[in-house]
Amino acid sequence: MLRSIIESGELGTLKAVHSRLYMGQAKPPAQVLWHDGTHLVDIITFLAGPWDITTVQGDPDDTENPFIALGKTRDRKETALVTLDCSPGRDFLGFELDVEFSSGRIRAGNGIWDVWRSEPSPWYESFRSLRPARDRHWRKMRKTGYFANMMAHAVACFRNPSVPAESSFRDGCTALEILDAILAKRTKI
Repeated sequence: MLRSIIESGELGTLKAVHSRLYMGQAKPPAQVLWHDGTHLVDIITFLAGPWDITTVQGDPDDTENPFIALGKTRDRKETALVTLDCSPGRDFLGFELDVEFSSGRIRAGNGIWDVWRSEPSPWYESFRSLRPARDRHWRKMRKTGYFANMMAHAVACFRNPSVPAESSFRDGCTALEILDAILAKRTKI
């Protein structure tokens, strides 16, 4: 659904994809990235298209300080910012995207689906503010069975090679290449 919203332009032009991946208080970012970062990087690429890492702040083996990667999309009419925050120190599992458009915003992740639309501001004259989208089209998403459906699709592809894969071997390799680029650009904060 999120990709179709991006492609339709319903909320305007894609401006940024901010991602967060947290998996506990003391796990180093490198371990977290290799565990679930491949999924997050693949999702970003699926939604925004190809992107490149421009800057990395932090040490992926440090369990106390922030670890953030910045990138930008390519092959789009307008470049969009990509951020990946994989900082340690949280006592919860966080896997989410905050997608910004020229006229709206969507937050999606584990148990999260929030949509905001740009409207004339009730607080500031001649400005616009983000307001929760209230029409039926944007109602809170129900449980999708995303991971169970992904596994069922993988099994179907394995059992019947004529079933078209939604994510290719190349997509998986691209995710690994992006993670390699992130870890290669490590810097001390």
